[in-house]
Amino acid sequence: MSAKGTDGFVMLLERNMPELTGEAIVLRHAPQFGAEVVAAARRRLEAADIDIATLPGATPTE
Repeated sequence: MSAKGTDGFVMLLERNMPELTGEAIVLRHAPQFGAEVVAAARRRLEAADIDIATLPGATPTE
């Protein structure tokens, strides 16, 4: 839930693989997580200029 990206998050973005981040996984399985966790994952990806609509299986913006 931290606003700061982890080393793994940064590395995956540098390699153009945002769909493998923990944040993208949270969005794919949003019903399994609390609303605050999903919102934090969405915010972090959006802050990194990731188009969430392009992530496989990500839930639409609510």
